[in-house]
Amino acid sequence: MLSHSYMKTYRRQKGKIAELALGYGGSVGALKAMGAIDMGLTEDELPTLVDAWRQSNPHIIQFWWDVDHAVTEAVKYKHTTTEYGLTFSCRSGMLFITLPSGRNLAYVKPKFGTNKFGGTCITYEGIGPTKKWERLDSYGPKFVENIVQATSRDILLYAMKTLRNCSIVMHIHDEVVIEADPPHVLGCCL
Repeated sequence: MLSHSYMKTYRRQKGKIAELALGYGGSVGALKAMGAIDMGLTEDELPTLVDAWRQSNPHIIQFWWDVDHAVTEAVKYKHTTTEYGLTFSCRSGMLFITLPSGRNLAYVKPKFGTNKFGGTCITYEGIGPTKKWERLDSYGPKFVENIVQATSRDILLYAMKTLRNCSIVMHIHDEVVIEADPPHVLGCCL
């Protein structure tokens, strides 16, 4: 019999794989790439998991497609729109997504293209998987991934600036590690 603790950890790991694989538009292939089969899920379970995740997260899906629409409008009509505290604009041959921090994500020479599934998408120039300058394609969920990662970086930077008087020894993903003597730990946290 499996312990409650083991089952809780096991379910959490499965949920984490689903969140990471599906949160930015991934589907069955993304689940496989993240190790869903190795975790004990079967091929037959994967489409059901994708559907269940998407039904449980309608606001995330709406965000993907609202961002996709805003990017498309900016590239097509060269006008500026604001959605969710993000500003989308296309000028001087660049697509800009301005984050809440004021920092810009920039995409070089955006235009419409065709993705690997035959659908219309936004393409831009950048460094691809081959480490060469090439035309890359993107769409709402992928732009959302860029936005989330960049905003997370901005929040981490803000935290590090707030803790500037503390002895930061490293940071990992979304955590800052501070070295302090026990009597001073509370002071670092205030």
